Amino acid sequence: MVGEVLIIGVVGFESLLLLKKFIDMRGYKAMIKDRLVPTWELALLWCKAKTRWVDTVYNCHIKKLGNNKQLKKETVLFVTGHRNKNGVYCNFMNTITNDDCFKANNPEEWAYWNSVYNWVKWFSSEMQVMKDDLITKSKSEFQSLFYVNDDLYRFLKRNIHLYAS
Repeated sequence: MVGEVLIIGVVGFESLLLLKKFIDMRGYKAMIKDRLVPTWELALLWCKAKTRWVDTVYNCHIKKLGNNKQLKKETVLFVTGHRNKNGVYCNFMNTITNDDCFKANNPEEWAYWNSVYNWVKWFSSEMQVMKDDLITKSKSEFQSLFYVNDDLYRFLKRNIHLYAS
């Protein structure tokens, strides 16, 4: 009986952790996650960095804005790659820090985000060209044309809904 209670307690604890994670992804974090431009989302998914990026952006930009809901909404749109009301876009690397000394103060973290940024640039430049061919060409034709490996090809096919419209 003690073992059963312990198992129930563990299951209950795991359920509480899942509930906490669900609650944390509501509100502005969920807005950040849901409003990403497709090329940023593809890069973050490919690098398995989306949750880490959402947390970083929230802590760096949104959390500090207090209770001004309109400013938070505008900031969410801006830091997810959309134009602000003046037509200005946010650079991906500007979303992860508001510190100009980030590269010097935390070189490992900067290197990590710079590698993600390289994928953002790659998806931004290649997806406009690739999306039609990904739909119309065979796997071997596509891979020989764009020099992508099997893992990246499967990833692109699995996430076609993000960029094929």
